[in-house]
Amino acid sequence: MSDTDRPVEADLDQDEQAEQLVETDNGPTVDDETELLEAEFGAADMTGTYVAVAGGDLA
Repeated sequence: MSDTDRPVEADLDQDEQAEQLVETDNGPTVDDETELLEAEFGAADMTGTYVAVAGGDLA
């Protein structure tokens, strides 16, 4: 975390929160990202997260 808190307005309803979201186009950086992640870490868990195998090398 940074030393400065993000400015957050209190008590925004869902529509007001949606208005504050910004599209970043932060998608996969390569076309075969899913395949690369599966080759490295195995299949994603139920939440879509790739988890290193216990004792595996992340370096």
